[in-house]
Amino acid sequence: MLSIFVCEDQQPIRAQITECIEKYIMMEGLDMKMALSTDTPYGILGYLRENTVDGLYFLDVDLQSDINGITLAERIRGYDPRGFIVFITAHGDTLQLTFKYKVEALDFIVKNDKNLETRICECISSALTKYNTKAETNKDNDARFIFKRANGSLLSLFTSKILYFEASQAKSHRIIVYLEDSVYDFYGSLNDVERTIDEAFYRCHKSFIVNLRKITKIDDDKSMVHFENGLHCPVSTRKLSKIKSMIKKMSC
Repeated sequence: MLSIFVCEDQQPIRAQITECIEKYIMMEGLDMKMALSTDTPYGILGYLRENTVDGLYFLDVDLQSDINGITLAERIRGYDPRGFIVFITAHGDTLQLTFKYKVEALDFIVKNDKNLETRICECISSALTKYNTKAETNKDNDARFIFKRANGSLLSLFTSKILYFEASQAKSHRIIVYLEDSVYDFYGSLNDVERTIDEAFYRCHKSFIVNLRKITKIDDDKSMVHFENGLHCPVSTRKLSKIKSMIKKMSC
């Protein structure tokens, strides 16, 4: 189910947007819910720390806060990587492409647009169509790994993006998770990870769990596996043949 969020500091506009969304959901009988309508970006971030959602976000760009709509969208991506973001602003369309491509926005709506409510409904319909299409075509890639970061916030990662987990040698009870383009760490153990992660992951070493689908090369001489972005990690010698067997089985 898609959860909808509104962040707009001007109460009359926020009320108009919220009412439009709720009315459209009810009239069309959509499998969506209005999760939160707020005037502060911290309201949305606080909600996402405590809940894992698939969201559609209507964000005012010029929030009266130390966080503007663009920064809020970037932070939302940390919790909801595939969330749909719509910017609502008083600015003209000259900034449209900047906002759209910086955080892969679904759309951009100007507040004084006489068709504001129609545009909002179109965004809802578009987001729901895209969401249902992704759910249907990417069933095997929708699994998530959720963990609590050191600051107490929850982070949800798609397992299809994870390369491997490593038990930190520098910090006790700390796990490092490597993605294609980023790295995170959290408190825990590899035993805990093993219990919650799917069968595409394998404990190849006492300090590493690898995503078998992401391995691009196996170096028998050095007992090492390599990944597409140049990262690599060690493998226990006795587990090399097991990894080869599992990868072959998965590719069949």
